Amino acid sequence: MKNLFKKAGFMSILSSIVFLLLGILLVVNPNAMVQAVSYIIGILLIVIGIVKMISYFTSKGDYLFYDYRLVYGALCVILGILVIVSGNAIASFFRIVIGIWIILSGISRLDLSIRLKGTDTGYWILSLLLSILIFVAGIYIIFAPGTILVTLGIILIAYSIMDIIESILSMANMNKLLK
Repeated sequence: MKNLFKKAGFMSILSSIVFLLLGILLVVNPNAMVQAVSYIIGILLIVIGIVKMISYFTSKGDYLFYDYRLVYGALCVILGILVIVSGNAIASFFRIVIGIWIILSGISRLDLSIRLKGTDTGYWILSLLLSILIFVAGIYIIFAPGTILVTLGIILIAYSIMDIIESILSMANMNKLLK
């Protein structure tokens, strides 16, 4: 039982180190990470597409009326090439959509805070300030390309450090836990 806990603790530390390195890479160079992920996803799609097309041509005697392996394979290859070629454009699209969503949330909360002003509560000032901060955050996300990835990197770094510390403490106190 003790060996099982030790092995789990070491695996947790190892996975946290991987997340820590990923977080550091996201903070240091978010654009390179977007490009790397684009290449990986694109290559996977191309491989899936090629496998589907080979499967279609090598299945002799299987004349299925609704066999879409060739079409599915061709679409995967085309999509894989598009992802590789325009990975940054896809990331920009999602960043802009998320930014617009946050801006709209800020505007709706601004409307709510103005309505709260009429209820004679002091809460409306805090609500107004938060809605303005949300609105500004949405604009910042749209115009600062690496914001989301850097934030994710910081969260991964913090998680990794906390998990490594917790794993070391758990392993150090394993004898007490097993009693």
